[in-house]
Amino acid sequence: MSEGADVTWEEFYEAIGRGMTAWSGVENALCDVFSRILICCIGGGMKAGTHQNLWLVGNIFNSITNLPARLGMIDDMVQREVSDPALLGEWKTLKNKVGTLYKKRNVLAHCGVWGSGTDSGEGASFLRAPFFSSKDEVYGFQQVTSWPSSFKALEDRTTEFAVAVNKWIVDNRPVEARLR
Repeated sequence: MSEGADVTWEEFYEAIGRGMTAWSGVENALCDVFSRILICCIGGGMKAGTHQNLWLVGNIFNSITNLPARLGMIDDMVQREVSDPALLGEWKTLKNKVGTLYKKRNVLAHCGVWGSGTDSGEGASFLRAPFFSSKDEVYGFQQVTSWPSSFKALEDRTTEFAVAVNKWIVDNRPVEARLR
């Protein structure tokens, strides 16, 4: 585990911060999916939505503090309101990818930086999380620094999905058939 031997503690903590910041984009994109489906189905579309509607819907989404419950809520809405096979397939892929990358987000949020040396000097080597599984899991600096780009790609793909679902609902679902 000498991969991080040249990394300062500060650099390692900054890498964790970049990862957590990038993950917030994923959660914002999921909120976008939720908001667009809900507003399109009960409010006539995003163009008809007001700032207050967006604030209210975002607060509803964010009142659910556990990601699996948020995904379940979005999944129920997608399954009920969308019948396009391509969009349903994309949602399934996104939902699975979110679940996979959420494990990495949890590593960033809950693991401790280990290494040798002092807090001000070099020696931060890895994140260690023996409590996440029966394995003694260790994550090096290079792994940690690669995760933000994965999170950003997922954010972008989820945002594209949100826009596509928004357009599909407005174009294909009569107002009287939405969320009834």
